[in-house]
Amino acid sequence: MRDVKCKVVKLYIPWFVQTKKHFGLLKEIPDNFLASTGFCVVRGKAGVAATSFIYFFLIQEHIVNQLQAIAEQSNPAYPSIRPIDIHRLKLNLPPLKMQHVIAHFLETLDHKIELNRRMNETLQAMVQALFKSWFVDFEPVRSKMQSRDYGPPEYIAELFPDKLVDSEIGEIPAGWEVSEIGKEVTIVGGATPSTKEPTYWDGGSLNWATPKDLSKMKSLVLLETKRKITSLGLEKISSGLLPAGTVLLSSSAPIGYLCITEEPTAINQGFIALVCKKRLHNLYVLFWCLEKLEHIRSISGGSTFREISKKVFRPVQIMVPSGQILTAFSDTVRPLFDQIAANQKESSFLAQTRDLLLPKLISGEIRLDQAQSLVDAIKWGRKSVSKKRKRLRISTLCPNTLNDLGTLIGSKR
Repeated sequence: MRDVKCKVVKLYIPWFVQTKKHFGLLKEIPDNFLASTGFCVVRGKAGVAATSFIYFFLIQEHIVNQLQAIAEQSNPAYPSIRPIDIHRLKLNLPPLKMQHVIAHFLETLDHKIELNRRMNETLQAMVQALFKSWFVDFEPVRSKMQSRDYGPPEYIAELFPDKLVDSEIGEIPAGWEVSEIGKEVTIVGGATPSTKEPTYWDGGSLNWATPKDLSKMKSLVLLETKRKITSLGLEKISSGLLPAGTVLLSSSAPIGYLCITEEPTAINQGFIALVCKKRLHNLYVLFWCLEKLEHIRSISGGSTFREISKKVFRPVQIMVPSGQILTAFSDTVRPLFDQIAANQKESSFLAQTRDLLLPKLISGEIRLDQAQSLVDAIKWGRKSVSKKRKRLRISTLCPNTLNDLGTLIGSKR
């Protein structure tokens, strides 16, 4: 390992930018591409440092925090860093070939996370398209009315009526109803236990959601929350621990974040929670909310901050299809949504693994083969992994908890 400084150079391919905790690694740049003065542009010195390795060095949490502190000290009104601030950073630099290998390993994790994100976008679009076809455009009904072949399996097509009738919300399929969302699901809110009382928070293990948890979500599945509460804290929330499968709609700042909880979760006052234990399935309710978001926002109140209350939300009209159609929709899209949840879980695991391994690999505290063995062991649930006649013992690891991985990493030098 050599102790060297980061080198700041002109704009070349690839390049790295950092501003206000935002980063980017661009490997291909269009012709006549320029960076504004709002960016610091960094490239590894040829033959000495791989730019991709430098990128992963710079995005480590402690490096980001160090640069953020420098930025805030420079000008509190407009925090910024200068190229010289990055130039002064020091790192232990392995041989160039090893830099490329380590960076490739970390890039592979990022690539899989990105693939999962794209897959989830496609899967969600498929579910939304089916919802719109069945429950907005009524294509199966219109096809029957026009004696056209709509396309779904015959046993599903037979479930739809062959005419539309007038209702208070416009034309709907014959035999379907118009109701109020507050009559079809249980609607509750949440609360924030006093943050001045440590017993409500310290050592807490129960999910407690705020709209901020949903602000950076890459899918409609909430796996866990950033903050946890204790059982004593939960007692201060009248709605209690909401069951898995609850639909959450942020009701203020801003209105419209949506998700389905994967685990039992308590919520703060920034949500309207829809517990679907009556006629309507939670996936139908979720995609109905997505379809009606503009209307929901339009009926919100508040002069400074827009907000929709439970009182205003409950009377919102909702179409209730037949039970058979609802079941058919749920059975059709549930596997797709389960795949979205599985992809999100895998991405969460990979991101946690990457963040845990990153500083250890960059600093040389663990070797790449050890990191790969640990990732494989957890991913496939193995209790031991062979490495040159040596066994790395891993006890009861699973993708949802990385405590044992952290312990193992901490012991590998």
